[in-house]
Amino acid sequence: MPIFALVDWNPAGLSILCTYKYGSISMGLESYRYACNVKWLGLRGDDLQLIPQSAFQELKPRDLQIAKSLLSSKFLQDTHRAELTRMVETGTRAEIE
Repeated sequence: MPIFALVDWNPAGLSILCTYKYGSISMGLESYRYACNVKWLGLRGDDLQLIPQSAFQELKPRDLQIAKSLLSSKFLQDTHRAELTRMVETGTRAEIE
């Protein structure tokens, strides 16, 4: 059965996705047991032109901390790294409401 994650286009949303996909750091060696092959369903950088500017917000300091942590990790997929880099470079975030 496919599992999809509908998360916001911001570092916290990507962090939530990664927790389901790879497990939680706090779970230590047991995290792989709870991880699942989840697919990212939701806003992506290519979708941003389809939503109004009013939907965007500036990244918050906490967003930048999360982004820095994720970008330093070795497990982050290239496509996810590219999305996160785009968030940081544009300084924007978009939430699904």
